[in-house]
Order: sequence, then C-alpha cells, then structure tokens
Amino acid sequence: MRYGLLDDIEIRLYSQGFTVQGNPNKAIGFSPLTFDSKVHFWDEWEDYHLPAAGLEVLLQTDLLGSPEFNGGLEPAISLNFDQSLPYELEIEYNVGAARFQDPQNVDNSLWDATFSWALQRAMTEDIDLFINGYYNASSLPRNTRYSDKYQRVCPSDGPCRDEQKIRQAINPGAKQKMQAIGMGGIWTMDKHTVFFTNLAAGVSSSTPDFTGYIGFAWTP
Repeated sequence: MRYGLLDDIEIRLYSQGFTVQGNPNKAIGFSPLTFDSKVHFWDEWEDYHLPAAGLEVLLQTDLLGSPEFNGGLEPAISLNFDQSLPYELEIEYNVGAARFQDPQNVDNSLWDATFSWALQRAMTEDIDLFINGYYNASSLPRNTRYSDKYQRVCPSDGPCRDEQKIRQAINPGAKQKMQAIGMGGIWTMDKHTVFFTNLAAGVSSSTPDFTGYIGFAWTP
C-alpha cells in the first residue's frame, strides 16, 4: 500500500507475502511487514547527464511474518538513482546500508553497505525486460540466512539431555557477502494493473542458488 503525503514524499507498507524456501532449511510461510518511505529529490537532468535521485528509508519487522522468515527489526537506508541511457535503456542503481544479524554471532546485529542495480528496456508498449543484481542485500526481497534447528546434547560424562534449540547459518560461507544476478520482466496489462517477475542466481556461497518471485501491482 502506497500513499503520497506530499508531491515528493511517499510512505509504503508492504510484505513479500507467501514465501517458499528450499534446501537446506526448507520453510513455507509468509514474510513479515515492512514500513517504507521514499523522498524524491529531483528529476533527471538529461542535458547534463545527471540521474534522477531520491532517498529510501525502510524498517523490516516481525509483524504478521512466519517464524521462519522473521529476522527481527532490520532498518535500511539507500540513495536511489535513475537514469536514461542510449538505445532506449534505463538504469537504476541504489547505494546504502542495512542492519543484519552478524554472521559470526547471530545474537548481535551489524550495519553493512549495500548496492543494487537494474538495467531495463521497453520491448513493446506494454512489456519491459531487465537484468538486475545486488551486493550484500537487495531491498526486495530480503533473503533469510539462518534457521532455527534442534539437536540433542550428549555430554561425554553422562546421558544425552533433551534436544535444545540452536541457530545455525545456512552454510559455512554465510560470512561472505551475498551477491546475485538475475533477469525479469514487467507487463503493464492496463492503466490499473501491472504484473512483474524476477529470477536471480546466487554468485557467492552465502547466497541462495536461486531466488524467484512473481507479483502484481494494482491501483484504482
């Protein structure tokens, strides 16, 4: 849901909705709510080759999310740029920072830099195709890095105790930066409804092998 407070300020409330996660930590559920805001600074200055610019501030919460996809409060901030290129191409790139669980200690959080980009071109009046990627994290969707698991505790000098809950990284490479590259499309069905899809492949060991999503936007 999006609402324009002023001509250049918009607030948004969204969720990734129904979410399926594969191996090694299989999970099915719903992603939590995220509160978001965008501020538009200026339009593109084509004569001077300067991109349009804005600021985005968001807070991912645990509200209405399934336990498997709740990572606590995760704030993020980014500067957003959008620019026209030759051959009817458009490029968007976002530079910012986000707070995550520390891969070395899941009880702590840390801030780290983020970068995402997309190169897009209109193929027909209603269909656009794009390639995209991110470094460390994407604004949408957020990828889970950890999972709650249970294991039996068996001391060397006594019987096994009851199973206890532990938090484990997806794999030993979780300390590496998450990186992915993908492609997708946008179909503007009419002036009220737009459908979109994206499929990305991870290019680092801490990133899921494949991430995909499909959705739509509607306005009265």
